[in-house]
Amino acid sequence: MKLVQSEFKRKVIEKMELPDFTYRQLFVTIAVGYSALLDGLTLNAPVFMSLQPDFSCSDTFNGTYDNECYSNCTEYIFQESTFSESIVTKYQLVCKKDHLGPLITAAGHFGIGIASIAGGYFGDKFGRVNSMLIVSATSLTMYLAIMYHTSYMQYLILWTLLNSISIARYNSMATYTVEVVGEKYRSTFGLMCNIYYGSGFMLLSILGYIANDWRKLMLTSVIVHIPALFYIFLPKSPNWLQSKGKPYEKAFKKLTGLEVNEIDDDNNVASASQDLKALIESEKIRRQNSLFSPFLRTKIL
Repeated sequence: MKLVQSEFKRKVIEKMELPDFTYRQLFVTIAVGYSALLDGLTLNAPVFMSLQPDFSCSDTFNGTYDNECYSNCTEYIFQESTFSESIVTKYQLVCKKDHLGPLITAAGHFGIGIASIAGGYFGDKFGRVNSMLIVSATSLTMYLAIMYHTSYMQYLILWTLLNSISIARYNSMATYTVEVVGEKYRSTFGLMCNIYYGSGFMLLSILGYIANDWRKLMLTSVIVHIPALFYIFLPKSPNWLQSKGKPYEKAFKKLTGLEVNEIDDDNNVASASQDLKALIESEKIRRQNSLFSPFLRTKIL
């Protein structure tokens, strides 16, 4: 709404149309696609973090791991495979505690569900680039905190928060990607987000092979997150800036290397004014007829 109202105050109405594709836009979408790779790595890390190898009660161990539970067993020992230590082996999450392993995954998915809603709001409120940058910096802090946690409950809370902010970053990344390319290639670049995310699975496999315990896996994750801090240099979405009634010309030029086309023909100005009036009315109707009107954002694509 701020966009359409502010446009009436301009002496010259500008027509902001992104080109379908430039090499700058390609570079930017690949750069933000790296965050999707990081999200794929983070959200699927429990494959290694919660790995449960064969185990046996230390009181009855005879050289074989029988995976049997005993009511009077005080400690279990685990077979050391390629991954020498996981959260399961650290906190003995077997037998009487075997429900605590799946709880980690369930709590993470609960965080994903909440953040999928909240993340969209904050991405629209503070901007896609700002959201990705804040989440990337926070993820580094979360990974370091997980490395040095001292209890199962601390780990559960930190892991839930890390999952939450990761999906929030993915939402901002996907939105930003389709906002910075032209309509012709919007679907193509939107689908590329899933390819970047899937690449995080492959990276996780490599890191899991290199790091033979959960703590080293967290350390390698910190290292691969560092490049995401350079998002501070990315241009903000011209569409988002326009929707907030903010100047978008510099961001447009930084993104495309082109100038915003100006409409200085009287007929075009009149036509654009009618379009803006129609947009105002459609936005009013859309918000009035929805139970979720406080959470609706102005359409910008």
